[in-house]
Amino acid sequence: MFELELSGVTATLEHLNTRTEKSGPEDVPAATLKISCAQSADILAVFGPELRDFLFEQGPQDLAGSVLVVRDPHLEYPIGTDREMTGAKALIEYGVGKPMQFDDVTVNEFRITPMDGGTVVLLFKVNFKQHDEHIQKLYKLQKKGITLTLVPAALPEMKDAA
Repeated sequence: MFELELSGVTATLEHLNTRTEKSGPEDVPAATLKISCAQSADILAVFGPELRDFLFEQGPQDLAGSVLVVRDPHLEYPIGTDREMTGAKALIEYGVGKPMQFDDVTVNEFRITPMDGGTVVLLFKVNFKQHDEHIQKLYKLQKKGITLTLVPAALPEMKDAA
């Protein structure tokens, strides 16, 4: 099971897309947020143990030590992955006050852009239903900075066989 955990990261709400989806026979409001954030290349271990070494190599030494550089700057970036996280929780903070909370979200359509220095820019979508009380705030936050927390779904508890 794919699990990406982010805690209080600075991100940008790139785009908001609203729509309706079927939930049984009923139409319910739904939305997709496109979010980007810069992270250390270490986060690539979540996507695959060899991805960091595929995208980066050790650069020249300087006073601070060696720096990661993009292994092949001639590849087309961002690269994508079809990994998906379902049943997660997303918290979006935007200034003072209680953060917006979204339960049972799906996080998918990951795009990864490596940057010299050992940073990657992650671009991904967060999909949720029935949070119309937050749509106006989200609309105003487009192209602005937010603080994002993603919490993977809890694994079901194992029970002893009786």
